[in-house]
Amino acid sequence: MACHNSKTITVVPHTKIRNEKTVTQTYIIYAPIVLKDFYKKVGQKKDPVQEHYIQHSAQDYFIKFCEGKVTKSELETALSKQKGHIKTLKMEVSFRDGTWDNCGEAIPYAATRTGRYAVIMKIFGK
Repeated sequence: MACHNSKTITVVPHTKIRNEKTVTQTYIIYAPIVLKDFYKKVGQKKDPVQEHYIQHSAQDYFIKFCEGKVTKSELETALSKQKGHIKTLKMEVSFRDGTWDNCGEAIPYAATRTGRYAVIMKIFGK
């Protein structure tokens, strides 16, 4: 067996947020924010709808604004201050699992999508 040096990256939880039924970990991360076209369940593109995603740990996480403390407008303002094509922000986020389009209001293009998503609690350096 050979010995070698390797670096281990550890994600450290920042805080715990208590919501109605669960305790949710939040993390401080630096991550790119990207826009992706919205596709219906049948694979049909819905123009001109685009959605924000956090690229983190080799995965793109849909951003669900209604559960977070940062609005879509606040995110877009922070992104507009970034230069270049890749927009990276320092954020406090929570990664969750559940429905993406259920926010208690009618969304005309809702698709009842489920799975992992991200919630932004704070953007640093706004």
